[in-house]
Amino acid sequence: MCRTGFAVWPAVILAGLLPAVCSARYSGGSGTQAEPFRISAVSDWQELMATPADWAGHFILTSDMDLNGVSITPIAPDTSTDYGFQGAQFTGVFDGNDYVIGNADVNMPSVDCVGLFGYLGKDGQIKNLGVEDASIFGKSYVSGLVGYNSGTIKNCYSTGSVSGTGSSVGGLVGSNGGTIISSYSIASVKGAGDYTGGLVGHNYFGPITNSYSTGSVSGQDGVGGLVGENDSSGMITKCYSTGGVSGNYAVGGLVGWNKSTVTASFWDTQTSGQPGSAGGTPKTTAEMKIMSTFTDVGWDFVNVWHLCEGTNYPRLLWQIPAGDFLCPYGVDVLDLAFFVDRWLDGDCNESNDFCNCTDINYDARVDFGDFAFFSTHWLEGVVIPENMVPIPGGEFAMGDNFDEGDSDERHVHTVTVDSFYMGKYEITNQQYCDFLNWADENGWITVTSDVVYMAGSGTSYPYCDTSTSSSYSQIAYSGGVFSVRSKGGRDMSNDPMVQISWYGSAAYCNWRSQQGGKEQCYNLSTWNCDFSKKGYRLATEAEWEYAARGGLSGRRFPWGNDIYHTQANYYSDADYPYDEGPTRGDHPLWHDGIYPTTSPVGFFDGTLKYKTGYNWPDSATSYQTTSGANSYGLYDMAGNVFEWCNDWYQSDYYTGRPSPDVNPTGPAGPLTYRVLRSGGWSINASSCRVAGRNLNWPDYRHYGYGVGFRVVLSD
Repeated sequence: MCRTGFAVWPAVILAGLLPAVCSARYSGGSGTQAEPFRISAVSDWQELMATPADWAGHFILTSDMDLNGVSITPIAPDTSTDYGFQGAQFTGVFDGNDYVIGNADVNMPSVDCVGLFGYLGKDGQIKNLGVEDASIFGKSYVSGLVGYNSGTIKNCYSTGSVSGTGSSVGGLVGSNGGTIISSYSIASVKGAGDYTGGLVGHNYFGPITNSYSTGSVSGQDGVGGLVGENDSSGMITKCYSTGGVSGNYAVGGLVGWNKSTVTASFWDTQTSGQPGSAGGTPKTTAEMKIMSTFTDVGWDFVNVWHLCEGTNYPRLLWQIPAGDFLCPYGVDVLDLAFFVDRWLDGDCNESNDFCNCTDINYDARVDFGDFAFFSTHWLEGVVIPENMVPIPGGEFAMGDNFDEGDSDERHVHTVTVDSFYMGKYEITNQQYCDFLNWADENGWITVTSDVVYMAGSGTSYPYCDTSTSSSYSQIAYSGGVFSVRSKGGRDMSNDPMVQISWYGSAAYCNWRSQQGGKEQCYNLSTWNCDFSKKGYRLATEAEWEYAARGGLSGRRFPWGNDIYHTQANYYSDADYPYDEGPTRGDHPLWHDGIYPTTSPVGFFDGTLKYKTGYNWPDSATSYQTTSGANSYGLYDMAGNVFEWCNDWYQSDYYTGRPSPDVNPTGPAGPLTYRVLRSGGWSINASSCRVAGRNLNWPDYRHYGYGVGFRVVLSD
């Protein structure tokens, strides 16, 4: 059977052919099943929010919708703080038509039944709808899609973040008394009360079938990767979860509390961090990517599920876009080559699976009609993690092309690296602070003399300093809570993390992997990295230099052969002719004399920025205004802070070519030092070159030139 979404296209086409209604209501339609109200614009959504009289009608979404910056409240909200739901329920049908509602922001921490929809009544239906990058904050019965569900939800998903100050908080549904079919959530979920789950907080009655969740989940009592509590009449079958799970009591990889039935369902013990669950069957990451794990208990991989075996977890068949012919998931160049190989093939029919599914419109021939569908879905399903940049694999000349650096940068040699993802920015103070608070709550760390250490290690493995132990640190620790402080009145949340060791950087990578339902690459006993695992880690030195060069070997800096203060945060020095800073021998434009003088990540967009009251002798018209992002869209690959790499440092690693030609991971350790790259805010231009190498002890985190890190993810 073809793995395409073609089955839903007739609905899309039909929606486009619906006759326009001469009415100012919505974008057309009459609210009947034959002529549903058409939701095409933000104003339509706002009208729906404000018109309870229509909530028993039929609606169809006819385009993607961005709610960024739009003030919204749930459709069918709870209108009273009294016990139980007060107000009108949504009992109609909302067909998302395979479109997406993005960037919904609902901030109602003292209100129950909070989500895109507050209460879905027993006759209500929501189907074929994606909710992406939502930020939902409520009290109890909180979720990305429906706060309280008594109806039917089918073929829906949610991403973003969901938080609740009370109970029953879930990624897709807060409390479920209806039916959930073929749906998923990758939202991060956090509840302050009982019943917190990756998909559903509290499943008190209805069946949940053929669904999954992969986002991180944290709560108090009754916390599960899929469902917080499966109550006496709840049913869960053919479901799975992979996200990191943490809580106080009754915490499970799949289900926290279970009083009913859980069948043919699984959780990943490695990515969840939970060996046990109140229901379901534990599996390793490898086992979760094997077809037989699921087919042995009756999962349908013809009509419901699909699996790129060995590389991915199962996905719902409706998730697979038209044109995604091959594994791994996503419509990319491999699928294009497959399509071109079958160009103008004829006699496509069921016997040949419609020419291996390339006859997308089923007209018996592979031609421009199919290409139109294929191109519409180009790069669809290619999941790029937030703030990560795809780095295509390739070959480059590694080392000092200009013969001007230190001896450890020589000689130049050809290296090939596989494709991977790299963080667009350096990890920020706020991102690391989020890790520290989670790690403190879950026993990963201890704080001794205001320094953060790995729990159980004594003082052997320091992670980072706090602002009490080092004035350079921007992380305060008080009352058991980590927070980002201000510097000279400026919020430092978006500046790169400093005063951090190699150990603290690797530990963050493992946490980030767990939170995202991915394999953890680092063994925190040996500190070895398992490169076969598909989780977050530090870049190898070769990956770092390849990415910094932006696809071009013969360049001194990430964007070319000269460096300017509108591109990088570094210390100007007249000794280097390629240093074109506006005032050599001084600091960048925002220098305020308060250390460390880091700049916010992504600050260098090619525009001039001045600190009030700071005068420059040069004419502003003579300043270079090229963006600091390189050809891959990576920022701060020169200057701001040095960045830890995964490799042990060896001064003669290039000499005599002991370094492997393909995917080198550094010399065998343990050795004395780890590699640092990039240069820092107090370092001259020479140290900011893409070939420049530096080193330090893995527990190093002190002094002013700044050491931070960014993450990579194997493709």
